[in-house]
Amino acid sequence: MKKFGTLIAGTIVVIGLWYVDVVPGLWDLQHAGEDIEQIDAERRASHREARLATFAVDKVKPGSVLFLGSSTIERMPYSFLFPGAPTVNRGVGDEPSSLLHERIASATDEDTWKTVAGVVLYAGSLDRIREGAKSGQIADRVDAIVADILDLAPQAEVLMLGLLPQRDTTASEDTDLVDINTALGEVAKGHDRVSFLNSNRAPLRTPVGGLAKAYSVDRLHLNGDGYQVLGEWIRKECPALSALLFP
Repeated sequence: MKKFGTLIAGTIVVIGLWYVDVVPGLWDLQHAGEDIEQIDAERRASHREARLATFAVDKVKPGSVLFLGSSTIERMPYSFLFPGAPTVNRGVGDEPSSLLHERIASATDEDTWKTVAGVVLYAGSLDRIREGAKSGQIADRVDAIVADILDLAPQAEVLMLGLLPQRDTTASEDTDLVDINTALGEVAKGHDRVSFLNSNRAPLRTPVGGLAKAYSVDRLHLNGDGYQVLGEWIRKECPALSALLFP
């Protein structure tokens, strides 16, 4: 009877983990026969809709620094990295640059945009990972975003963050990422009030080009230590934004 009870309890635990998609491999069984790509697209759309609804009520104060981009921006621990700074999180995970570009103007109202002091931009990562976009394509897309930001925020200093690698980056992907970040650096040089910070380097990058496990929470995203490294680079190497973020 005791063994039977243990078996029942174990079964209940497994079913519960299956339901919340915790046990590796069980997610596929749970959704067998369903269009997984469609489910994933609906999940991303739902998340984006929820984030935009939050932005609509989370007003931006004059003199703020807006952080725009995908999950690297959404997950950033702002109060830990920039205590006391007027930061505004406008990150949406799993968002390519095309969708980011669509929502730039609505990040805040037109009058408040004119008072924005700084913008930190992380864009193009999903274009590379999901679409396989190359350096020229990504540079053109990000350049258009930067141009719009400069028009909307005539006083703002803009910092473009270089794209991060993945843990499982291959040699060819590493070459592509270096090319992309080089092209993004050239985009920054083409505009006044815009600077570029290369984040694809040690200690976040391993000697073979991957995202270092010690500084990441999964194959794509930084952990607290990784963000601390990024924050220190901003403080030490980006004087215009450092003055705003480290008052």
